[in-house]
Amino acid sequence: MALHGRRGREGFPLGSETQKVLTHSSAQCECIAEPVWNQKEVNMFKHILLPTDGSELSVAAIQQGVRFAKSIGAKVTGLCVMPHQHAFFYETEIPMEALEQAAKRYKQQADKYLAVIEKTAQDAGVASSVVYESNDSPYDAIIRVAEQKGCDLIMMASHGRRGVGALLLGSETQKVLTHSKIPVLVFR
Repeated sequence: MALHGRRGREGFPLGSETQKVLTHSSAQCECIAEPVWNQKEVNMFKHILLPTDGSELSVAAIQQGVRFAKSIGAKVTGLCVMPHQHAFFYETEIPMEALEQAAKRYKQQADKYLAVIEKTAQDAGVASSVVYESNDSPYDAIIRVAEQKGCDLIMMASHGRRGVGALLLGSETQKVLTHSKIPVLVFR
């Protein structure tokens, strides 16, 4: 499906048919933020970014992403984004050692999530690399890393939140779909 990328007031009241399909479909859906169908090469995707949050759905998306990469001869880059530690906000209340320990725990958790991507790719014989990012806006980090690494596809999971939950919590996948110029394949 194509994504028109309506933002702000225009996108909200009109809704997005693509978003509705993504939210309600039980099948895998591909949303292309930029037209790529005019490319002449058969294997238009050569480098796939696989973001992970460690959830079961994310692990399933990784497995499908690696399988897809193998079938088209692409390489993968795994990405895990964890929040920043804002010491300057809490300096008087939380000891610096506690913040450092929290950052260390985030990194250890990210390493576990990224190890899943490395092992899955290695077992499938797919070239891979992994990236750890610290950023309070995961969608921004996902798009930036995809651009920096030269990825031509972002494949990520969507938890399919609906209604008020999706509206209030927001969706990192929806934000990536809306802001990315790189095609996005959503796994649900």
